Amino acid sequence: MYRMVVTDLDGTLLNNKKQVSEANVKAIQNLKDQNITFVMATGRSDVMTRAYTKQLKNVDIVIGCDGAVIRNIRTGEILCENHLRSETCHTTFEICKKYGLQYYVFAKDELVSDDPQNERFLIHQKFNQTVEEDEEIPMKIVNDLNEYVNDHIIYKIVVSHNDTSY
Repeated sequence: MYRMVVTDLDGTLLNNKKQVSEANVKAIQNLKDQNITFVMATGRSDVMTRAYTKQLKNVDIVIGCDGAVIRNIRTGEILCENHLRSETCHTTFEICKKYGLQYYVFAKDELVSDDPQNERFLIHQKFNQTVEEDEEIPMKIVNDLNEYVNDHIIYKIVVSHNDTSY
């Protein structure tokens, strides 16, 4: 008997419209009825899953940032985390600047950029305009991302490329 089911979001749980189908909603409810824990895993920040956890109602655990954080999404408790050192962030930012790449970070509780014109970051801002307030992705623009990473937990650095899919 299964005790837990873990699934990725993009290309697995979500359809091509980035939505959970009714069939998947029913299947996940069936898991709950059988006392099987359902866990979402994603490369996204765990705070980016709020719309899906709200829709599914019985998701408690989210593995986010490609495994860098495991959080009880209902209580906010961090069950496990592996964050980047600030020195690693500084070096990565330098490389991105050298090659003209846009970047931002997935911090502990928010997405953060120091570039208000970061194309990928703007996509997340547009997403926030389409959802209810409690489903919005927490986002912040700071003056200097190098300074920000010195005092905050960073799980992932996102480097923008031509693929603007979510």
